[in-house]
Amino acid sequence: MTEMLSSMLQENGALRVLNLRECRIGEAGAEKLNEALSNSQFLEELDLSFNSLGDKGLKLIQEGLCETPSLKKLNISHNELTEESGETLEKILVENKTITDIDLSWNGFYTGPGNKKLFNGFKNNERIKWLSLAWNGISTRAAISPLSKFLKKATNLEYLDLNDNRLAHGPLKNLKNAVNKNRSLVTFRIGNNPYPPDEGLILLKMLASKDRDPLTFMDMENKYVLKEAVPTLNKIKNLGKVVNIGGILGNFVIKGADYTKLLFDRIRFILQKPKKKKAKKDFAHFVLALPGTPITKAEFETQLKKKKLKTIMKDKDLINELTNKFVIKKSKINCEEMMKVYKEYYPDAALPPPKPKKGKKGKKGKKGKKGGEPETEELPPAPIPDAEEVPVQEGSQVPKDTGQQGSKAPVGHEARHSEGRKLVFQLEAVETIEIPVESPEDEAEGQFDIPTETAEVFENQEPADAENVPEVQAEAT
Repeated sequence: MTEMLSSMLQENGALRVLNLRECRIGEAGAEKLNEALSNSQFLEELDLSFNSLGDKGLKLIQEGLCETPSLKKLNISHNELTEESGETLEKILVENKTITDIDLSWNGFYTGPGNKKLFNGFKNNERIKWLSLAWNGISTRAAISPLSKFLKKATNLEYLDLNDNRLAHGPLKNLKNAVNKNRSLVTFRIGNNPYPPDEGLILLKMLASKDRDPLTFMDMENKYVLKEAVPTLNKIKNLGKVVNIGGILGNFVIKGADYTKLLFDRIRFILQKPKKKKAKKDFAHFVLALPGTPITKAEFETQLKKKKLKTIMKDKDLINELTNKFVIKKSKINCEEMMKVYKEYYPDAALPPPKPKKGKKGKKGKKGKKGGEPETEELPPAPIPDAEEVPVQEGSQVPKDTGQQGSKAPVGHEARHSEGRKLVFQLEAVETIEIPVESPEDEAEGQFDIPTETAEVFENQEPADAENVPEVQAEAT
C-alpha cells in the first residue's frame, strides 16, 4: 500500500492535505513514505498520528519532511517517540522553516537531554505558532527548563498545550515565569496537572496581571481553586479574558470517620442486639469498671470474661482494633485513657446502681417472722351505742303485731308490741330494725334474739369509723 501511495504522490503533485491517521505505517512503511514525501511539492498538512513510527520510523522519514517545501501543519502524535527523536526533530525544524503547527502529544518527551535538543530546533524556527506537548509526562525542572527558555524569546508562538502532564511546584513556577514574560501567547492550556489550589491561584493572578497582553484564554480543566480566588476571577472577567476551571472549593474541612467511635458503636450494638432483656449488656459498665492502671491484653480479656461479654469476645479482630487504639509502652492498654475517651463519646455513661442487700430468709408457714407473712393486728369491732329506753305513753296507738319477728317499721315511727317492750334502732335514716325483748330479765342480761334477716343486715354492713357512727334511737315499751 505504501508503494502505491508513493507513486500516487509522485504523479499528483498538487495534493495539499494528506491524512494517514491510523494506517499502521510503522518502521516498514516509513522508508516508502519518505520517497513519496520528497516528491510532494505542494503538501501543506500531514497527519501521521497513531502509526507507531517510533524513533527509527521518524528518522526514516526525516529527509522527506525536510524536503517538503510547503508543509505547514505536522501531526506526529501517538507514535511512541522518545528523547532519541529530539535530535531528529531538531534537524527537521532547522531545515524546514515552513512548519508553523506541530502536534507532539502522547509521546515521551519528558527528559532533560531530549527536550534540550528538541527546543534547540524550535529556537531556530521562528515561524512556530502552534505547539502541543500534552500527555508527555513532563514533571522535572530539567524537562521544563528548555521550554521555559524558548517561551521567553518566542515572538510568534500563539498556542501552547501542556495539558495532562505532571507539572506542579517548582517546575510549574518556572513555567509561570516564562509565560509571564512571553508577549505572543493567546491560548495557554495547563489543565489536568497535579498542582494544588493555591498554585492555581498564582496562575490566575498571572493572567489577571497581563491586562495589555494578547493572552486571552487559559484552560485549567479539572482544577479547583479556593474562595480567595473569586476577586481575581472577577478581575479576569472584567478584562475580557476567559479562564476555564473545574470549580471553586468551599471552606469546608473534609474529615474522615472517627474510627475509635466506630469501634465503640459496633461493640455497643453487638451487646444490645439480643432480644431478651437479660441477655443485653451495657459496655459502659465494663469500661468504667476497668482499673486506673495500665493492663495487658490478656488481663483485658480476663476482664471481659468476668463481665460475661462472650458475644464480643468471639470477634477477636474487633477487640484487637479497640485495644490497639489505647496501647502504650510495653504493649499495655491505657485503661484511664479509654475511660476518658468513652465518656467524651457517651456523656450519659455510668456504672450500674449498687444491688440492695438481701435479708435472711425465715421459716416458711409462720406469720409475723422473717420470711413469712407480716403480722396483722385485729381491730375490735366498733362499739354499738347503748339503746335508750323510751317510755310509752298511755293511750297511744300501737299497730297490730304481724307475727313476724324482725319486721321493719317506717322511718320516724315507733314500733309497739303488746306483749312486751321493743328496742327500735334507726340506722342512717334508711330503715328501722325491730329487736323484740321477751322479758325484763333478758333486757337486763343483754341477751337478745336477733332475727335472721337483721343479722344479715349487720353482717353486710361495712364497719364505720367511730366518729361516723349514726345516731341510734331506742324506744322501750
